[in-house]
Amino acid sequence: MQNQNDFNDGELDLTELIQTLGIANSPQEEQETVLGDILDAVNLRVMKRIMDSLNEEQRHQVRDAINANPGETQAAILNTVPREQQVHLYQEEIDIITEELQDEAEQDQGGSDPTQNSNYPETQE
Repeated sequence: MQNQNDFNDGELDLTELIQTLGIANSPQEEQETVLGDILDAVNLRVMKRIMDSLNEEQRHQVRDAINANPGETQAAILNTVPREQQVHLYQEEIDIITEELQDEAEQDQGGSDPTQNSNYPETQE
């Protein structure tokens, strides 16, 4: 079965994502754990994008392949597009998630003081 972990070294650039997550200096095992969760999300997003792009006949073929071998769902979907497109889709989704994380970090750093929020209980001094 093909998945995001089957891509050759260098096919997917995770450098910016690793830096954004702040795990560049973490042990390899920790990086793999954190990236594994994110790449699971990337994988789901890529599968959805591919399925959304298929015509009815292609969807029917994918359903037939899945019914014939339920353990190969991901491979059935991925096999509908060329490898170059697979790499492109995965990289796009990695870049999108990296950008989302950067935006969240910027909001956290530049955001307002939560104690100034009207829903935040006032402290007595």
